[in-house]
Parts: sequence; C-alpha cells; structure tokens
Amino acid sequence: MMIALLIVVSLGIVAAVGIILHEQQKVKRILSQKTSTQEQSHRKAEEVANQTAAINLIADHIDQTKLSEIMSSHVISIPVDAPFSEVARMMRQNDIRHLPIVDDRSKLVGIITQRMLYQIRSPRKLIDGEWYYDEDILNDVILKNVMEKEVVSLQPYHSVGKALMKMTYSRCGGIPSVEDDHTLVGIVTRNDILKFAARIFQNKKQ
Repeated sequence: MMIALLIVVSLGIVAAVGIILHEQQKVKRILSQKTSTQEQSHRKAEEVANQTAAINLIADHIDQTKLSEIMSSHVISIPVDAPFSEVARMMRQNDIRHLPIVDDRSKLVGIITQRMLYQIRSPRKLIDGEWYYDEDILNDVILKNVMEKEVVSLQPYHSVGKALMKMTYSRCGGIPSVEDDHTLVGIVTRNDILKFAARIFQNKKQ
C-alpha cells in the first residue's frame, strides 16, 4: 500500500514537473518572440532612419545644385522654319524626346516633344518591325503652327530642385535653360535629375 502511494505521489510530481517545464518553454518562446519582434522593429526603425537620411541628403543636394552643373549644354535644337520631317529625323538620330525650337538668333521660341510628334503624325510600322515616317506627309505640317509656344524654361543659376518642381507641376519631362535674353544654352530632363540623385545616393553608400 505504501509503495503504491509512493508511486502515485511520484507520478504526480513527475507530471507537475512536466507541466512546469512545459510552461517554462512557453514563457521562453513568448519572450523569444517578443525579443525577435523588438529586434525586427529596431531594424525597421534603422532602415527608415537610413532612408530618411538618404532622402534628406538628396533633397539638400538637389536644392543647392545649379542647373548649369547637370544640364546638357550641347543642346540639340531645331530652327523654327525647318521642315517638320526634321523633327522626326533629329529625335531618332539623337535619341531624344524633347526638341527646343529657336529663331535665327538662337532665341528659344518653342518646344516639341516626341509625344506631340506621335499625336500629330503617327509613324507606320514596317514588316521588319522598324518605325517609318513618310517625309512628304510630315512636311504637310508647319512646325511653328504645332509647336508648344508657352515653354517652361529656367536659367542656369536656378536650382535642380526648382526644375524638379516645375517638371512635377507642369507635367513636362524636359526644361530648356536660357539666358536673360532667352538665348538657349542648355536643357535638363527628368532623366538627368534621376541620374544626379542616383550619384548622390551611390556616393553616400561608399
């Protein structure tokens, strides 16, 4: 009888110990999960802080850098009295999408974009997949009659940040740069600004 009682008691103790150990494991798992969650939150906070610092650095550079430092000064332009077929040829030949238009004194008088060109006259697709423009059909169009005359332009001393704001709110992908007398001296595109921001970010990582 005494032995049976001891066995029962022993089994009870073992069961109790088992329950205690199980509960301890549960507590450890909960604590581990909390620690893991805290570590993840900490890492996330660090990532956000690093991203914010990078954005602030880029914003500062964009606001402090002049257009003259990143714009294309060897800007490709077209005379206002040029045949309209020259627009398509120059865009294709130079792989550009924004073409400033100047008068005989190199003063900016307008701009035409690839999107405008496609809206005015769509190219035909050949069997080999190449796009083709019929020059005679294009030359039925008079450039000065279809160009954008209200050109968004800036001067070389303006900031890259100002150009970015103009692009955003005026919905233009390229901004000609002119002197006080409207002489064309350059152009900056959205791609120029993206490359500039990428260089800043890359230099920061190094």
